[in-house]
Amino acid sequence: MILLETFSSIASHSHQLNSETTLQQKVRQACSILEISDPPIVHFENESYQNYLGFLHELLVNNPSLSEEMNIEAQLVSVCEEVLQIYLDCARLQSLEPVNKPVIHWILPLGLAKKEELAARTPLVLSALHAVSGLESDSFRSHNGVMQELQDQLLLVNFFSLTLFTRNGAIFEDQS
Repeated sequence: MILLETFSSIASHSHQLNSETTLQQKVRQACSILEISDPPIVHFENESYQNYLGFLHELLVNNPSLSEEMNIEAQLVSVCEEVLQIYLDCARLQSLEPVNKPVIHWILPLGLAKKEELAARTPLVLSALHAVSGLESDSFRSHNGVMQELQDQLLLVNFFSLTLFTRNGAIFEDQS
């Protein structure tokens, strides 16, 4: 239980740290003055979430009774959803909320820094998709609605390769 809370706190803190643009600007200025490279904050966030996903997955696979007692499956799905939403937020796509009026979307090219950040986050997205694909059929079906919506949003991201989903599309099709 303590380890689970620790992984959760570290992942949450790393995301918060990466989200604070004012702090990032100050760090960049300090690094520039000291003539050192910027710290890899995105990589810290990715590694934090990767470790959290890995820990949850190991609990789910290797300790079913504890997993059921602690509702690890729901936590795993929640973390996967969070990872996918972070990626989508980075790409500036918001959740698809039901709206009563039509919305016009402009597709603007992403800047180099944003493309690099998305590229750095892609392996974590694949890990999240892979973790969800390992769920039992019944469990998968109960979470498929939200995951399908996130997958649809991922397809809208200009930078995300469609061949990636062609290869991994079976994740969402085989078990439904």
